[in-house]
Amino acid sequence: MAFSIGLSLMLDRQIPTYIAKVAAPPGLKISVNPSVLSFTALWQKKSFSLTIKGPIEKSHLASASLVWDDGTFQVRSPIVVYVAV
Repeated sequence: MAFSIGLSLMLDRQIPTYIAKVAAPPGLKISVNPSVLSFTALWQKKSFSLTIKGPIEKSHLASASLVWDDGTFQVRSPIVVYVAV
C-alpha cells in the first residue's frame, strides 16, 4: 500500500528540518519518502508518501507511528492498518 500525505506546520521563528522516524511491529515495513523535510519559509507545505509492506492476517490490524523530529519538537502521527475482506 502507498499513501501520499501533506504536512503543513505553523512555524514562528525557526525554519526546521524534520527527520522521519518510524516505529512499527516486527514484520511490518514502513518507508517514508522523502525521509527528511526541510522547510525554508513560514506556512510552507511539504508532502511525503508512506509505503507499507508486510503480512497482516485478514480481520487483524497493525499499528505503528511516524514521528517527524527536528531535535527540539516532534510531530507524531499514528498509523493503523486494518485488513477487511
